[in-house]
Amino acid sequence: MAKTEGTSAANSSTHSWSEKHEGAVSGHAAGYAKFTPVIRKNFITFHRINGYTLLTLLLTNNGAACVALPQKQGGGARTATQSAKAFLVIITTLGMAMAWWNVRRKQIDQHRAWMLRTMFYMGTIITSRVINFISAPILSRTADEII
Repeated sequence: MAKTEGTSAANSSTHSWSEKHEGAVSGHAAGYAKFTPVIRKNFITFHRINGYTLLTLLLTNNGAACVALPQKQGGGARTATQSAKAFLVIITTLGMAMAWWNVRRKQIDQHRAWMLRTMFYMGTIITSRVINFISAPILSRTADEII
């Protein structure tokens, strides 16, 4: 069991590391720059490198998330939580793959649409964490505390 626990701890730390760096790249200045028309048109090399960085971090994060799925991560409905996370892994990976495929085929409008879809899919993860953070203290109260 010690080997399994060590492996899951390593995978969990990989997931956390890539998730933090993915957020730093896609959610901050570089992420905003990715969707700014001036940068897209005038700094094509930066846009391309930024896109490949985002793709690499997303695939690393999704791979680590798949490994970490069976671990206990809170919540009473583990099957529902695992299913939702697995669905997000699949849909973000497919969305990014479609965006990459469309840019390789020079279908820029389709590439842009798939990138925006994928960013919105990734935004659901952040939104759900905020909702869980706010609702956890409310839902953990007993009936006596509420009345």
